[in-house]
Amino acid sequence: RYKLFDKEKYEYLKTSKESEIRKFYPEDSSIDISEFLRPAPDKRAQKAFNAEQLALEGKRLQHNLSHSYPLLRYLEGKVGVTKGDMRALKSSQPSQRRSRGSRRRGATGPP
Repeated sequence: RYKLFDKEKYEYLKTSKESEIRKFYPEDSSIDISEFLRPAPDKRAQKAFNAEQLALEGKRLQHNLSHSYPLLRYLEGKVGVTKGDMRALKSSQPSQRRSRGSRRRGATGPP
């Protein structure tokens, strides 16, 4: 049985069924699908595949962040990202509002 990272859903496909692997298998993988169609699971191929897919997703996230794409909106569409994950991410975001006592740039005098 394989445990393969699905970067579109942010969860792992856990299966040994050839039909499920074929349906899921991403075109951008450099690991040949035949590695996962063997009767005995190849754990090295699984590790390499998961590392590759996580790295590709990391590059996608980096690209989105560098182009100011809203990260939370992107992650909300992922099946494997739970409501609890989203709450934790939102609570860790810096506040977009200025505090009540902050001054505008260039303002003089008391707040």
